[in-house]
Amino acid sequence: MDKETKNIIQRIATIQVEALTNILNNFDNLNPSEYDMLKDLLCIIPESREEVLETIQNRIQGYQDIIRYPNLIKAIDEQQLYICSHILFQMEEEWLLDNSQGVYGAWAILFKESYKFHPELTLIWYYGKK
Repeated sequence: MDKETKNIIQRIATIQVEALTNILNNFDNLNPSEYDMLKDLLCIIPESREEVLETIQNRIQGYQDIIRYPNLIKAIDEQQLYICSHILFQMEEEWLLDNSQGVYGAWAILFKESYKFHPELTLIWYYGKK
């Protein structure tokens, strides 16, 4: 992975750390529908409040690890991969201004990793170009 792509992956992970930390800090203020969305976001069926908190802390740690070692982006689950893709989609226009190579490199990695979960997307892409 080139330096520019690592930078974009680190930016994505930093956004996730900040977002999850804010959720953790405001956990007691979540309303029931926000709590349900959080469980969906984390892909868990928690037994207890502590389990949700532990999962958030584990996700924060995972993204902190990605900041240190950007190649770990390849180890995240499908749900987190799509969240990272959404972050890149939202930030792409801004980041293209100063690091277009990194943005394109990050998209390449995210698409390649998506293939593990949905190889059928390659057919849509391939036949859509014809």
